Amino acid sequence: MATAPREVYSWDTTKLPGPVKGTYFDAYVMIDIFSRYIVGAHVQTHESGLLAAEMMTETFAVHGIPNVVHADRGTSMTSKTVATPLADLEATRSHSGPRVSNDNPIQSHCSRPSSTARYSRRDRHRPMTAGVPGGVADPRFSTPGC
Repeated sequence: MATAPREVYSWDTTKLPGPVKGTYFDAYVMIDIFSRYIVGAHVQTHESGLLAAEMMTETFAVHGIPNVVHADRGTSMTSKTVATPLADLEATRSHSGPRVSNDNPIQSHCSRPSSTARYSRRDRHRPMTAGVPGGVADPRFSTPGC
């Protein structure tokens, strides 16, 4: 449990649709659990432990090293490529329990794919531009708390 900023970071990856049907990008996102501030984000063409470790190194250089880094049990999250730098920095690794689909609803809520946004029939032709600088500030398209 975090009682102040920079104590616990949580990270995950999510698939983002590419410009061509059937192509995807992997978004790596790390958030500060206490403040819900996104401290690190990278978009890559594939998922790997090496890319995750690179994102963490850059994030820690800017925002500091947390006491705990939480993740689910994905292949990148449990890889030695990620475990080794965290151990060297003396940051404790934390993982979701076995057979727990998600024990961090904040992370999943903030990184949900844009394809899960809800539209009403009258909005189907309206572009989804909430959160884009100068975009429409419509609460139906925003992600509260992120």
